[in-house]
Amino acid sequence: MQGLTSPKVLQLLMSSDKIDVNAPDNLGVTPLIAAASVQDGSSIVRLLLSYKQVKINYSSKSGYTALIASVLAREYKSTAALLERPDLNVNLQDVAGESALSAACRRGRLAHVKLFMTRADVDLNLANNRGRTPLILASINGHYQVIDALLKSPKVDANKVDLEGKSALVWAVANDHRMTVHVLLNKENVSLNEVDANGLTPLLIAARKGSLEVVRSLLRHRRIKVNQGAGRTGDTALHFAAFFGHTAMARILLRKSGVKAKVENLLGLTAMDYAHLKQKWTIFQHLRRIAGPRGTYRHKLSYVERHFREFNCGFMYVLFLQRSVMENFCLEKEETIYMDAFNCSSWAKYGILC
Repeated sequence: MQGLTSPKVLQLLMSSDKIDVNAPDNLGVTPLIAAASVQDGSSIVRLLLSYKQVKINYSSKSGYTALIASVLAREYKSTAALLERPDLNVNLQDVAGESALSAACRRGRLAHVKLFMTRADVDLNLANNRGRTPLILASINGHYQVIDALLKSPKVDANKVDLEGKSALVWAVANDHRMTVHVLLNKENVSLNEVDANGLTPLLIAARKGSLEVVRSLLRHRRIKVNQGAGRTGDTALHFAAFFGHTAMARILLRKSGVKAKVENLLGLTAMDYAHLKQKWTIFQHLRRIAGPRGTYRHKLSYVERHFREFNCGFMYVLFLQRSVMENFCLEKEETIYMDAFNCSSWAKYGILC
């Protein structure tokens, strides 16, 4: 029955009382789900829906309903026919926790999304098993037109985060989706300075990646905290620009009103320290003109050793520096390490006793 494509033949068969219109196959796929999954199957979908005994909310073993199947098959007419039924549960989810709306947003099905938003009972913030809402899924994949459509509804929570602590804006910045960032920033109540699970704000992520256009978009907003530091290291956007050698990024940040070039991170290092350390001399000269000369660079080891005992966290990012015999501070040893802050034996090889 599920292989039939002729509505007339199907109608003839269904006229028999012995035909079970909801009989599933070995994968749990019913005729309605099968019809919604094929191209140009809307006529069969409407025929099946004309029978009162059809189970419109039945799910296959994969959790696919007829509505989800129609979205995956890009069958707009089948989706529209299903949504006309008031007894349809539009928020049913598959085994991954994704609803039909989530599937449409992930794949950029703008027409389907607009159709779903005509239903008053649709949950626009329904998250999947990874905590990702339709807005976040659209943001991850850069579907800015879908995001624009979603944000027109006051029910959409633009600041909701997934299990990784990332909002739609954070994901857009992380994936360098410039148009998506622009659309999200037009939302008045979008949070610009919230940190993710790694302690990074959208500005910090963009500065670390060297995404100039994204940083420019973020800096246009008055609510942006340009001197906010990363949760684990205290590094600001200017620190990241200096450390990774993003010269144009550093210039943009230094032109921003209120930026502080002398801000120190948790290890007492400024952006100028990073520029000197990484031998990014162009950035170093820019920072020196803004912040002024600091004279002889101080020995950082004592600072790290003193504050190491005060950190009360599980893991921390440490930039360990060892001063050479030269008069000024220069790079002799640089190691990026993640270690247990209470594992003193790991520090012994660096000559730090705790």
